[in-house]
Amino acid sequence: MELKSKVLYVDDDKENLTGFKASLSRTFQILTAENPQEALTMLRSTSNDIGVVLVDYKMPNEDGISFVDRIKDEFPDLIFIITSAWADMDVVIKAMNMNCFYGFIQKPWNYDELRITLKNALEHFETRCDNKRLNAELLQQNNALEVAVRREKEANRVKNVFLQNISHEIRTPLNSIIGFSSLIKQHSPTDGKISAYSDLVIQGGYELLKTIHNILESAVIFSNQVVVNQVTFSITELLSSLLVEVEERVHRKKLALQFGVGNEIFVSNDEVKVQLILRILLDNAIKFTSKGTISVEIIDNYEISEGEGAIVVKVSDTGIGIEQNNIEKIFQPFQQANDTDSRQFGGSGIGLFIAKSYAELLGGRLWVESTPNQGSVFSLILKKNLVCK
Repeated sequence: MELKSKVLYVDDDKENLTGFKASLSRTFQILTAENPQEALTMLRSTSNDIGVVLVDYKMPNEDGISFVDRIKDEFPDLIFIITSAWADMDVVIKAMNMNCFYGFIQKPWNYDELRITLKNALEHFETRCDNKRLNAELLQQNNALEVAVRREKEANRVKNVFLQNISHEIRTPLNSIIGFSSLIKQHSPTDGKISAYSDLVIQGGYELLKTIHNILESAVIFSNQVVVNQVTFSITELLSSLLVEVEERVHRKKLALQFGVGNEIFVSNDEVKVQLILRILLDNAIKFTSKGTISVEIIDNYEISEGEGAIVVKVSDTGIGIEQNNIEKIFQPFQQANDTDSRQFGGSGIGLFIAKSYAELLGGRLWVESTPNQGSVFSLILKKNLVCK
């Protein structure tokens, strides 16, 4: 360890100062002072870089112990060493009990032992300074991190408020467009063109509403502000109502819809989020299937751990399927299996990200097994009894 700090020796005996400097100047950077006042002036000079102060006990006007006691609070990092003859050991013991001295060197000293003591003291001082500097840097970084976290939270809050406000501003006119388009369709049942155009407007309006809703959901997930509301509900009834919702779309694409309804199954979970997950899975199955079957299956009494029951909901399709190397990609935000899918089928690529995030938030899991051009099976594990923290 290269020692950069200097040693200051304070003694009223000029011969001692001269001998000390002559003997140790090759090993250390030595400064000397003939009295406490001169030493204090040197210590207050920032250019001196003093780390260790060796003080003689017996000096006129002010002894070494009193001097150190007077200045120790002004220089809390300095290493003080007292030096004295053997006859003054009782004073030295008293000084050591003050806890402001690093050590004691007896006169007449052995220069080899003195070198070792000074070297250790300087290393102690520089290590102390390095630790203090590192702690200060760490504190500064922690403060900067706290400021950054606060700013990020505020930015997320502002973003969410903005998204909620803008979604309201968009939803209000959209609902009017959808509503009046439905009225136009109802009042022109015999005009095929008007009815077809109305259907396009209504369908486009619902797609836009769904996109807005997904953007809001993803913003809440990104900002870690998701709130879980646990209720007891029938998963069987929930799926039945969702299948009624999509029945018209399935019929329009001439697909078969299968749902084996057995005994009614109740779960204690977040119904709204479970409904959203299943709606996303059904929407995707219908979107990416041009012929064949959409099927839904519930597997009850699935044990995820000892004594912890769960159910598995499987949504299967006979659609385009997914390449194996794109499986993870489809669960990333704003991603689809490839760019062709986005152009051909539309969508923002955010639905499965929301579904997977909510599944994991609810203590479950969502995964897919797929074969290109044959179809996909999305499996959702849900706890039957979610324990909210």
